[in-house]
Amino acid sequence: MIAGPLVYASLGFARTTGKSAELLGVLSTDVKQREIDTLRQTGVDLSTVERRAVPSLHLLTGRRSLTSPQRIVGQPLNWSPAHRVIPEPYILFGAAGDPSWLRRQVEHSRPAFVGVDLHLDWIRTRPRQTAAIVDLCDFISGTEEELIALGAESIERARQRGAVILIKMGAQGVTLTQYTRRYDLPPPCVPVTLNEIGAGDLLFGALASVPSLLTTPGERLQKFKEAYLAASPLIEKLLRSDGPEELYILISDLSE
Repeated sequence: MIAGPLVYASLGFARTTGKSAELLGVLSTDVKQREIDTLRQTGVDLSTVERRAVPSLHLLTGRRSLTSPQRIVGQPLNWSPAHRVIPEPYILFGAAGDPSWLRRQVEHSRPAFVGVDLHLDWIRTRPRQTAAIVDLCDFISGTEEELIALGAESIERARQRGAVILIKMGAQGVTLTQYTRRYDLPPPCVPVTLNEIGAGDLLFGALASVPSLLTTPGERLQKFKEAYLAASPLIEKLLRSDGPEELYILISDLSE
């Protein structure tokens, strides 16, 4: 079944808002129609996603060299969508995307709010480009390891300008901070965790639904806290699932 950061983040947004985000991404032409139909039933509209005649395995692994993990390989255009002008104001949330592409998209269309979910591979292979897009962000999501790799200087600049930072700590829950304020929030409660893949992306998409992002910066931390707690049942579905196909089935009846 189709998976990956874009899909999981889109699921989080769709199931939280009842709407589909306008997706900027790439989908391999070898993906089966039944998989697209299954996702559409969960509320994710893939009609704006570009199709590329590149095997999906290449789309998943082409960004990294298997023999030299510190080197990006291949042509980014094979798996990065074209930049797009979107009517203002709009909110751009980038789920584990190429930091160079994200920065160009921000400069290309000037979104009113930018959120990024960090990815350790990109931080290690393109540290300067990652720091550059983080400097443009209003919301930053990452694990403790990713934030350490990003560096204290980037984090401090984000804090000083009032960006909301989400620190994902697995079984210890999350920490939300803005300026000197913080919330330490518990993890979703499940008796047995079968799968954690995609949990952070699903949460990231759910948080993209936070109201008032564009008009009330002083209320953002509280709004993100409320959105995280509201998204817990959704995250619990993923943790209880045995993979994407079962997750889509569980999610489809979440509102029932």
